[in-house]
Amino acid sequence: GKQPRILFGTQVSSRPPKFVLFTTGFLDPGYRRFITRRLRETFDFTGTPIEVSMRVRERRLLNADNKKRGGGRR
Repeated sequence: GKQPRILFGTQVSSRPPKFVLFTTGFLDPGYRRFITRRLRETFDFTGTPIEVSMRVRERRLLNADNKKRGGGRR
């Protein structure tokens, strides 16, 4: 199967730093540790507990009505 992708991420809290990653599927625990470590290094969160959670985006089914309107995103 295809590897899940991170679509985007956002910081939802600052004390302690809390991030939410929006993904196409469940991320491997090793990859989640890598992301946490990279956030810690990049933004100098040394010694600070960081919480990283995921939201898996559900696949949207395209129906005939949605196609007529050009995608339906407004």
